[in-house]
Amino acid sequence: MSEIPIPEGLIEEPIDHAVDIIGVTFATDPFQRFCCVEEMKEAGTKDVPLDVNKAIFRMIITGLVENGGRCITVANSGISSVWTLDPVRDEYQANPAHPPSYTK
Repeated sequence: MSEIPIPEGLIEEPIDHAVDIIGVTFATDPFQRFCCVEEMKEAGTKDVPLDVNKAIFRMIITGLVENGGRCITVANSGISSVWTLDPVRDEYQANPAHPPSYTK
């Protein structure tokens, strides 16, 4: 069970819904194209096939949920998100999966 509370006004959604929404939202994402460049070359296309894109997100989202994440949405919004918690440490340790932030 996830430790992440769901704020008022939001609901938890099934993984399948999150995969459908996020897979379509990021279908033309440059990073997805970079990750799938070999598959695209083999298929003779410059686009990531939607089924491949959804399969990638299914693996990622399922892993996040298995590790305590939650798929969260606003009912009937067509928006999806996956929330995770990272442990708080006394000294900051950068997570290589998260890009660095820029502050002045």
